[in-house]
Amino acid sequence: MYLLHARHIGKRYQTSSGPFWALRPCSIRFPDRGLIAIEGKSGSGKSTLLHLLSGIENPSVGNVYYLGKKVSRRALPFVGEYGGMVFQHYNLIDGMSVVDNVALPAKMRGGGKKRALALLASFGLKDLAHRDVKALSGGEKQRVAICRALINDPRVVFADEPTGALDETNSIKVMDALKRISKDRLVIMVSHNRALVDVYADKRLWIEDGKVSGALNASQTKREPKKRKGRRHGWLWTFFWRNLKRNAFKDSMCFLAGMVGFLSLLMGFGYLQGNMPAMEAEQQNTLNYLSAKVSRRSEVHLPGSTLTLVKRTSPSEEETREELSGLGGFELSPDYGYFFPMAMPFRIGEDVKEPCSFCPIWDITLTQHGDTLISRGEKPSGLRFDECVVNEEFIRRYGKECFGEEVVVSQRSTVSFGGKGNEVFVEAKLRLVAVVKEFGFLNVPRVYYSLPLLERHLSTIDLIDENGDSEDIVSFVRTSSEDSPYASYDRLMFLSDPKQVASVYHLIEKGDSDLELTSDAYSLWKSFSSLSSAFVSSLSLFVCLAFIGLALILGMASFSSFVEGKKESALLLVLGAKRGEAFSIYIMESAALCALSAAFSLIFSPFLQRFLNHLLLRQFDVHDLLKMPLGSFLGIPYLVPIALVVGAIIFGLIASVIPIAVNKRISLAEELRDE
Repeated sequence: MYLLHARHIGKRYQTSSGPFWALRPCSIRFPDRGLIAIEGKSGSGKSTLLHLLSGIENPSVGNVYYLGKKVSRRALPFVGEYGGMVFQHYNLIDGMSVVDNVALPAKMRGGGKKRALALLASFGLKDLAHRDVKALSGGEKQRVAICRALINDPRVVFADEPTGALDETNSIKVMDALKRISKDRLVIMVSHNRALVDVYADKRLWIEDGKVSGALNASQTKREPKKRKGRRHGWLWTFFWRNLKRNAFKDSMCFLAGMVGFLSLLMGFGYLQGNMPAMEAEQQNTLNYLSAKVSRRSEVHLPGSTLTLVKRTSPSEEETREELSGLGGFELSPDYGYFFPMAMPFRIGEDVKEPCSFCPIWDITLTQHGDTLISRGEKPSGLRFDECVVNEEFIRRYGKECFGEEVVVSQRSTVSFGGKGNEVFVEAKLRLVAVVKEFGFLNVPRVYYSLPLLERHLSTIDLIDENGDSEDIVSFVRTSSEDSPYASYDRLMFLSDPKQVASVYHLIEKGDSDLELTSDAYSLWKSFSSLSSAFVSSLSLFVCLAFIGLALILGMASFSSFVEGKKESALLLVLGAKRGEAFSIYIMESAALCALSAAFSLIFSPFLQRFLNHLLLRQFDVHDLLKMPLGSFLGIPYLVPIALVVGAIIFGLIASVIPIAVNKRISLAEELRDE
């Protein structure tokens, strides 16, 4: 087998006038060692042949073999795996020291700086080892490039016009170095300097119009391929940090965009987790939370008409208890709204106020609710019908001076009883003894009074029929027919346990019973749920747009960095980096930025959550609408932070991989000759 064997290789380009052969098919067998010069006029195909032999370009036809093994550029060029490369314009990596440039190919395979320092010493460059390559002269740069080409002890070294950018003195130094290393390895050099070729070349190939001529008298070798060390990836971090420094402004914009996106996601998730529990907790702070109305509604079809009327009647207590037996304990009462309406004007002192809501509750002593709701005053004793409780909205509407005063209400009604009309006058003087802090969403001024005490008060008022017989109002309402307006067409229900409220809501939504339940608390909950759903939809759209924007920013930033660093990527491939490694530098940058922005979002999210909760409290009067379960979620400790960071990394990878994958083709020859 031969050390290096090109079998029928050629390079063809398609042009508007037809195919053009930059290098016509040829076969060449190279010796084990010596300095082989490739000569020819400019544009004759010299560099094309060198690029095909080194694997920097793929041949249109034919193959290149190294020690009998076909060389493929699918993973990386041949020169990066088995050979070394010296360029006309050095292609050293600025911003790195001399020794780091030389050691870079060795670091890709697990090597270190020891051999790099030894090589620099052998070329008289030891004193320059820690100097930035930008500070070197042209001759020094080229000798450093030769050291880099030799760092992995290659058997073949390719040199593309190594003296083209040097003066005569430095050209001789470089040629002396190439001649010296060609004594125990093969050096293939492209040069237009015939004087130097005549002095230093052992053999030469001529190229004219893409045709190769010249004999090398190569013989087969018995040398076995060297076993390569395992790959190391520590060098990637060097270029990763270089990219971060070089792209500081773009990365800052990506970081800020990531913060916006991930904070939006966290706040949206926090709202989803917190809004309903917060609503339920706040709703229980309403004194009519445990109250509901029960009525029966039936459809009445009008003869000869397509119209259907809905008839509302009051169900009996027995029927109501039977229908709602699954709810557990509750109290039922007739609705005395005909005699004491739920909305009526009132008087404080001599000032007549506009109508407000008068709400009956079963327990005016607040035993079920506790006295924690009281923001001012003391809870009523529940012994007399002359005490009431108002909410803070009442105080805001009518003034703080109302506290301790009497709320005077009166209602005059006409009742037909036993064929005789009765004029009924109900007056209540309710002293305001306590103010409660209620759930403020869509709240209105309310006065709460005791329904049992109202019933006791009404029982003292009699109706008289035409025979002179009498009956109190309570008995009259209880015995009224189900469709009588005196019964207000419904029955009041008061729950004894807050846990029953969810069942009542379920029955209201189900709506398949003969009886219909209505609840002010349910209407409030439904309104808030609708508002919350609209807010979640808007927030979801914002989060989606934020992440689409973030993906575009990351993708454009990664692709921009990739395009700007294409030459460096091409050089890394030639020096031995795998294709995935060269691209991973840019992908790691995006993934790291996403992970960093996610981590900082987690740090700042409690402060933002507190601020937004304060704003939402002022707007909706609901505490802790945002509640992020950062400590534990679904019983798993720190699930949300871990999922966010992992998801951020995956998002960053995808956002950067897609644009790079679509445009990842790198023409090594074009990028490396772009000076």
